[in-house]
Amino acid sequence: MSMESSNLGCPEAVAYALMLHMAAVEGVSLAGGENSASKKWITNTYAKCLQLVKQQKSD
Repeated sequence: MSMESSNLGCPEAVAYALMLHMAAVEGVSLAGGENSASKKWITNTYAKCLQLVKQQKSD
């Protein structure tokens, strides 16, 4: 997926959207309850997504 489009928003918003998609694919709930994501999962996953988005933007 190309991050060149200015329609995608700021890198932080793109990283957040990517994190939400990853949670859905992995079956992790961000709303609590069964299969709820831990703070560590959320912060680590968001940080990795943000790093990836910023890396793709600079390539």
